[in-house]
Amino acid sequence: MLRRQAFSPEKYDKNIVAALPYYEEYFKQIIGIVHTAFSIPIEWLDIGCGIGKMF
Repeated sequence: MLRRQAFSPEKYDKNIVAALPYYEEYFKQIIGIVHTAFSIPIEWLDIGCGIGKMF
């Protein structure tokens, strides 16, 4: 079975870093804020575009 995707995760990563050079730092800061704001484990659903990195 041939599996088709709208885009490849590798291509998306390359393009997002080109558009937002500090993307990795943004991601780390968001995770840090969530860990600081919530003392209990939480879950959220990432329904945006991309590779689902915000897990």
